[in-house]
Amino acid sequence: MINRIKKILVKRTIISPWIKETSDWRKDDWRAYLDKTFNELKKTSWTRKFFPDLENLNYENLDTYPIQYEYPSAPENYPRSLEWKSSGTVKPKVIRFSRRDVIPMIRSIGRFAYNIGKYDAEKGLGITSVEPFATATMVKFGISLIAKKCISIPIYQLEENTKEIVRNAKYDGLVTLVGFLLPFLKKVVSKYDVFKDDAAFILSGDVLTESIVKKIESYIERWGINISIQNFYACAEGGLIAASSTNYRQLIYYPENVGLRILTGKRELIDIMNARKGDVGEAIITIFRELMIPNYALGDLIEVIGYDNSGLPIISVLGRKIRKVAFELPGYGSIEGVAGAVLRVAGAPLNINALDEVLATFETSYLIIIDDYKLNARFTIYSEKKINEDTFWEKIRGNYQLRVWEEKRKIGIVDFEFITDRELIETFDSLVSKLVLDHRSPKLPRIIVRRHD
Repeated sequence: MINRIKKILVKRTIISPWIKETSDWRKDDWRAYLDKTFNELKKTSWTRKFFPDLENLNYENLDTYPIQYEYPSAPENYPRSLEWKSSGTVKPKVIRFSRRDVIPMIRSIGRFAYNIGKYDAEKGLGITSVEPFATATMVKFGISLIAKKCISIPIYQLEENTKEIVRNAKYDGLVTLVGFLLPFLKKVVSKYDVFKDDAAFILSGDVLTESIVKKIESYIERWGINISIQNFYACAEGGLIAASSTNYRQLIYYPENVGLRILTGKRELIDIMNARKGDVGEAIITIFRELMIPNYALGDLIEVIGYDNSGLPIISVLGRKIRKVAFELPGYGSIEGVAGAVLRVAGAPLNINALDEVLATFETSYLIIIDDYKLNARFTIYSEKKINEDTFWEKIRGNYQLRVWEEKRKIGIVDFEFITDRELIETFDSLVSKLVLDHRSPKLPRIIVRRHD
């Protein structure tokens, strides 16, 4: 996507000066950047056309500005340097970027690569969806920007391109979606040593749970190499929002592309720069483009978990807000219910990521169907390998977010059944893989709640 000469020029004239300029920035410097960027973009002809009321506001005034749930697509005559389609973070759409829009994206990608030690990567590999969708174009753009040599393979062409992947090995890093990772591990990494020692797996597209990390580690350890697991939070509409550095669970806010706020359960908008540790809410972004889009709701729940040395917020992405799911599982039948980051079951909040962390310790694939009858509930836990129930409850007691469930079990409010069914889980995993190939962007959850009135 970017040839070698352009790559050198982009690094020399755009990325490297930006890394140097921001290397000693503190929280107040980033605040000034947000203010300046907002004040510049609110005056463009495109912003004035779509959001004329912004001209009389400052960045801090967005705390009380209306939330946008519809994405205003740029007109056909909008200057177009880069374009892709969204498969539906919120709703399918065409997204265009002018040259001015692309520069902050380049800066943020370069700074992320520098922060994880991959700024001078020799070879990069991308496992993507299909163009023109963002999950293909964004990945190709990012890899081609940084790595001296790179290849990108669509997930549905993995089988026929395995030889090319092996021939071009070894790679300094892999960039892909969380949902595409398992087919890649099974088809390629389980058979071929294609990564350098100290390579990085750079993942996005879904919550990076403990069970997924365990799978990565089980495939990699057979080659006796170290792989750092990196995680980034991005959206097709705005680009990079936050990314890890030393811990894949801790994502540092990158202000280059978007202003970030959270909408709390009390419907209060809080600037992420003013948020306190423990604040939780829906991610609301102001997209910094020539057509600036203020307070756009992404539908993801995030939590502020700390601050880095410069004072930038560190967040954890908890997952999507509650959504309906429905699918046919061969051998089981139709499954309909809801999924999300935190689900109310038998009158209490169930933290899905915390439950996944417990299941991850057993190193097994699983599917959990929870039948919620409002006053009581039944958890049916299907697993590929047998789960030791005593160990399971020991882990539940040790997690402050989950120990309430043992108390509810003791007094008969909830019931747990453990079923070892390798065939069912293999069928479910195959269905997940099929959805990866068919839809390019898998979102099938492993923990589903069925509501019973």
